[in-house]
Amino acid sequence: EDQERMLPLGRGLAIAKGICGGLAAAHRIGVVHRDLKPENVIVGDDGTPRLMDFGIAIESKLYRGEETDTVPGTPQFLAPELLRGEMPSQRTDVYAMGVLLYEMFTGRVPFDDNDTARLVRRVLAQQPPKAQTLRPDLPPELLSILDRAVAKDPGARFPDAEALADGIARFEGQALDRVLAEV
Repeated sequence: EDQERMLPLGRGLAIAKGICGGLAAAHRIGVVHRDLKPENVIVGDDGTPRLMDFGIAIESKLYRGEETDTVPGTPQFLAPELLRGEMPSQRTDVYAMGVLLYEMFTGRVPFDDNDTARLVRRVLAQQPPKAQTLRPDLPPELLSILDRAVAKDPGARFPDAEALADGIARFEGQALDRVLAEV
């Protein structure tokens, strides 16, 4: 993110699958990250992403709610249901991963505002802008993945990081099939 505003498709997809793999591993042991954002992903020289900073992560079976009225995390990456006071879940991490993907491929997050209260109101009340409006050149299948991952309704999102990674892998397979058919 520091060096490039938008990632090339192939590299971005490889990084995305790696992040989803790390997130899925955390979810399998009952951990919800709660602060997935570009600053918490380190990409090594070999291109392998590493999910970092589990400082506010929770073990979902032990979570009993916040002790204060504030929601921990970065507002641009917080799912609407978290801002309404609902419990964090795999789907809230999927939303944050969707925002990260959206930013990787469009160069911006769906919602941003310097005023946190106004930002929260926008996340709660407005639909995320369709990724196609920012990147009409992206393949429709990828645009669909981006839009589904940042869906306002948790039930409309991918159920977990593994399903999101599978969606990305299917898209890659379809894209490769199209290229091979053209050759």
